[in-house]
Amino acid sequence: VSECQRALWFCPLLFVTGDDSFMSRLLLTVAILVGLVGCGGTEQSKKLPTTAPVTGKVTLDGQPVEGIVVTFVPTGETKGIECVGRTDASGKYVPKQIRGNEGIPPGTYKVVFSRLMRGGKPVAADATAGDGGIMIESLPAKYSNPTATKQTATVAAAGNQLDFELTSK
Repeated sequence: VSECQRALWFCPLLFVTGDDSFMSRLLLTVAILVGLVGCGGTEQSKKLPTTAPVTGKVTLDGQPVEGIVVTFVPTGETKGIECVGRTDASGKYVPKQIRGNEGIPPGTYKVVFSRLMRGGKPVAADATAGDGGIMIESLPAKYSNPTATKQTATVAAAGNQLDFELTSK
C-alpha cells in the first residue's frame, strides 16, 4: 500500500471523529487531497533511450577541477533528456540520464558546464539553496549559460571519451 493510498484512506476518518468542527475537517481533507495531486508518478510506459558508455575529463586552464557539473542537452534529432555528470578531483566525470542509467543516448548535444561556489568553496553535490549563503557561478557564461555555450559533443553508439578543455578567460 503506497503512502498516497494510506492518506486517501485517512480522509474519511476526519469526518467521523467528533472533536473538531465540520469546516476545519473539510479544509484539512481538501489540503490533504491537494497535496496528493502529485502522487501516482509519471507515465511508466515511456522508456528512456538506450545509452552508450561515456566518460571524460574536464580541465580549466589546463588543470583538473573538482565539482564541475557537465550537462548534455539533446539537440536536433537526438531523442531523450539531459544527461549529467560531476567531475571528481582528477577532473573525470561519468554522465548519466536524469532518472536513468549511466551513459548518454547516441546523438548530438549542447554541453553546459557549471561550478557553483558558496563562500569561496565549491557547493557540495547534495547542497540546497536553504543551506545558507549565496551561490555564485564560477565559470564564464560562455560555458555556464545554456543559450551562450558553443560547446557541443557527438556521442557514438559504441560510446566515447569526451574531454573538454575550458579557459577562465
